[in-house]
Amino acid sequence: KKYNRLTVIFALMKAKTMIKGKAEAELLNYPQAVDPTKLAAVRIINTLTTFAVHARLRNMMATLLMINTQLILKYGFTEEASSILAGYGMLLAWTGDFEEGYKYGQIGIKLAAKTNQSVPRAFMNYYTGVDHLKNPLHQSLEPLLLAYRVAFEIGDTMYGFYCSFQYLSIFFFVGLPLKNLLRDMESFGKEMKAYNMQTASYLLKPYHQ
Repeated sequence: KKYNRLTVIFALMKAKTMIKGKAEAELLNYPQAVDPTKLAAVRIINTLTTFAVHARLRNMMATLLMINTQLILKYGFTEEASSILAGYGMLLAWTGDFEEGYKYGQIGIKLAAKTNQSVPRAFMNYYTGVDHLKNPLHQSLEPLLLAYRVAFEIGDTMYGFYCSFQYLSIFFFVGLPLKNLLRDMESFGKEMKAYNMQTASYLLKPYHQ
């Protein structure tokens, strides 16, 4: 299947229609999905979304994220729901809908805190694509470090390294002392190589040079 701007727009509009009118309290207490096939579908699409992030296929990533948003709204929330909602907020922000993007990003973070599920992925989506809409960018640093630590505790090392990469990227742009940045880059870079995280290591190289 080919993914382009039209597939993104269509999937986004459908997701916006389905979520319209649902208050924060309703989304934070949404029914849970029980159908094994739907649970598997969300998990598989979530994995494909991660692949699209790896491959920098932005249209594919955005389309799949919106499809998963539709699935959890139709069939019930899964353990990936917090990261999906945070990602939905991020995508809204990309389209210029900053208020709605911030709103749903916040709901995703609150859901992650409530359920303790998909915390690293929800934090990465929110603190790299949403939080800076209303808060100073440097305030995203500590939450991303926290997400990195949590990711390693639960075995989600890939997203742990993505969180560390985003942490280093933000550190670079907010004007903090480069000595500290270099120290963290060397530390995270060694860990990325040790875990054979080639994509994250490759993305880090331009900053290290």
